[in-house]
Order: sequence, then C-alpha cells, then structure tokens
Amino acid sequence: ETAVELNLATPGPHYQIGELHRKIGDAQRALDRYRKAIEVSKKHGRSQLRIAGRLVEEGEFGKAKPHLKLLRKVKSKLSPVEKAGVNFLTGRVKRGSFALGKAIRSMKKGLKTEPREEWLRDINEVFLESEEYQKGLDFYGSLKRQKKVSQKRLGPYRFRLLLSLKEWEKADKIVSSMKSKAKNKPDPYYFSGLLSLDQDEQKAALSSFKKALDKDETHWPSL
Repeated sequence: ETAVELNLATPGPHYQIGELHRKIGDAQRALDRYRKAIEVSKKHGRSQLRIAGRLVEEGEFGKAKPHLKLLRKVKSKLSPVEKAGVNFLTGRVKRGSFALGKAIRSMKKGLKTEPREEWLRDINEVFLESEEYQKGLDFYGSLKRQKKVSQKRLGPYRFRLLLSLKEWEKADKIVSSMKSKAKNKPDPYYFSGLLSLDQDEQKAALSSFKKALDKDETHWPSL
C-alpha cells in the first residue's frame, strides 16, 4: 500500500487496493479503501458504485441513495456495464421502498445491458411480488429475441410466472424441455413437483421431489 500513501491526491490507487481486498474476500478493508477514494474525489464513480453495492447488499437502502444519486450525475464517465449496475442497484433500492413498478423499470434497464444471473433472479422475484406475471413473460421474451439470454437460462423464471398464471400446459413444456436437456439434474424434477403441487396432485408432487433427491440428496428445495 506504499504507492497509495505516496499518491494521496488521486483516488485510483485507493480503488485498486480496495479491489485487491475485495477479490481475496476482505470486504471491510475493501470498503475502507473505497471510502478513502471518494474522500480524495467524490466523483470517483467506480468507488461510489462499490460502496452503493455493499450498502444495498446489507439492506441499507437509505444510505445507498446518496451514492446512487451522485453516480447518476457522473453516468457519462461510467462504462456500459457500470451504468447497468447503477440501474439495477437503483431498482433494488426501489424494491426496498416497495415501489415495485419503479423497481422493475430500473432493473429492466440494467438487464438489457448486463443480464447477470443474480439480476434475472431478483427481477423475477419483483415480477412475482407485484403480480406482474405477463409483463415478466413479455420482458423475458424480448431478452430472448434480442439474443441477450438463452431460452435455457430463462426457463426457470418463465416457469414460475406461468405457474402463477395457472398456465400449466406451458409450464409443463418447460419442465419437459429441462428433463430432456438435464435429466441427471434435480431441478427438472423439483419443478415437476411444484407443477403437480399447484394442481393439487400431492402423490405426483411427492414422487417428483423424491426423484430430485435421488439425483442430489442435498437438493434442499426438495426436502
């Protein structure tokens, strides 16, 4: 960290040391360095983004808001992926404030640039919470048409929305496709169990959950 101490006038070295701490799993020391970086320059976007991300992960939505507000002001200096991160974090803050419609809009902007798995999972939860099932299906359809995300990745998320709409036949097609492509994995049988459960077919559901556990005895959703 000697280089940092010799160059306190710029935020970059603080940020780079913070990244090293983050990569080895020392989250608190990383956060301390990001904070030092923005003490040197409040407009250092990457450090602001890391701080905002940490606060959102901890559920400190109110504390994250000032950092996200500043990031929106310096957005032109951020990379497309970083801009996507700002949009998605903004969406998570909106979700924490129960502004679900605004959360969906912000999350969509982020996913159109950077369709990360954890972000797909988060927006799926918001579609379910807000009961915007068809809007969710339409959005996933647009991602597929634009070749942003494969049908295979979208399958589990589409399944949950279709189940909420009682579109059992379409949900069953997704399960069948999953079984044909991953017959040795527990997930297809777990989803088959959920489908049976939703149709009040208790014995069939139990059988499917048992098959999932036969594939992987540690598959906790099927327990």
